[in-house]
Amino acid sequence: MSIIQVDTLQKRDGSTFPIGKIGQVVNATTTTQTQTTSGTFTDSTIVASITPSATSSKIIINIQMFVQLFGNGVDAQVNGKYQIVRTIGGSATNLFTSSNNPRYDDFDESSDFFMFNLPILHVDSPNTTSACEYKIQIASGAGTGNSRFSAQQDSQPSNIVLMEVLA
Repeated sequence: MSIIQVDTLQKRDGSTFPIGKIGQVVNATTTTQTQTTSGTFTDSTIVASITPSATSSKIIINIQMFVQLFGNGVDAQVNGKYQIVRTIGGSATNLFTSSNNPRYDDFDESSDFFMFNLPILHVDSPNTTSACEYKIQIASGAGTGNSRFSAQQDSQPSNIVLMEVLA
C-alpha cells in the first residue's frame, strides 16, 4: 500500500485547495401559513439570507415545504405551483418555476385534501459577495374544480437551508 503525504496542494493557477468546502450554513424554519386560490404567485414565509464570501461560491438551496392541496368537486384535479426567487440589493431574479407541480388527481369526495412534505433542491451561482435572499412563492395551478394551495398548513413547519460551497 502507498501513502502520499503533502503539506499543501496547489493548482496550476497558483490557488490552493480545498475545493468544494462548505463555507457557511444558514437555516430558517417557519410555521406561518400561506395559502392561495389565485394563479398569481404570492410570497410564502419560507425565506432566508446568506452572504457569499466569494463571487465564485455556489449556494445550495434545500427546502422541505409542508403543503396542502385542497379540491372541491368530485374527480377534481388540483395543482400547485412554486418558484424560487433570489433578491440581491432589491433586484429579484426567478431561479426556478414548477409547472403545475405538485399535483393531485381523482378526489373521491365533494371536497378533499392531500398534505405532504415537498422537497425542493436547487444550486445557484449568484456571482456576488452581497447578501442574497432566497424565498419561495406559491400559486394555485390549473386544474378542475375549486382548488387551493397552502404552505405550512395547520402551522406545520417548513424549513430552508442555504449552504455556501466554496470554489
